[in-house]
Amino acid sequence: NGGICDYDQGSQLNAAVAFLAAHPGRVKYLTIDIGANDVDKCAPNGSIDAPCVLQGVLTIGQNLNTILSALKKADGAAPLSIAMNYYDPFLYDWTTGLQGQLVATASVALLVAINTVEQTLYGLYGFKLADVFSAYQSANFTSKTLLGTPVNVQTICTLTYMCSVQNIHPNAQGYRVIASAFAAKLG
Repeated sequence: NGGICDYDQGSQLNAAVAFLAAHPGRVKYLTIDIGANDVDKCAPNGSIDAPCVLQGVLTIGQNLNTILSALKKADGAAPLSIAMNYYDPFLYDWTTGLQGQLVATASVALLVAINTVEQTLYGLYGFKLADVFSAYQSANFTSKTLLGTPVNVQTICTLTYMCSVQNIHPNAQGYRVIASAFAAKLG
């Protein structure tokens, strides 16, 4: 109703399904990035809300199954389909002190679980995986910068707005890294 996310078909999924159905065999690539909004509020004020994460993972699984099923059914010609896993914006918490370091470490373990759920579903529906988690070095606490900061923490600060304005989204450089992860799967 006048918003930036309004679709004539009622939703982004319905619009994508309608487009695929109207252009059978003509869509060459299908990319997807979904689920982060279901858990991005689960680390408030330097802590992790475990029930929120659990509910988010359940929601991601349910929604993703519905979305992938609808997309696959809409175009039997099966365009090259690629989905991404996630980097960990909550690595930023490392910069806030000892409690933040505990949160950052735990957030990576939780993200591995989330990415595993998504990757399993993507595989069931024939999607390739753009490995953004690895491209952002999300699990690399071992390597350190010259100042002793873990590489994964510095990467989050370099590729997103987390360390400047606590915004989980990538900056232009971060989007280039994500695009490269997708391009690697295009062959």
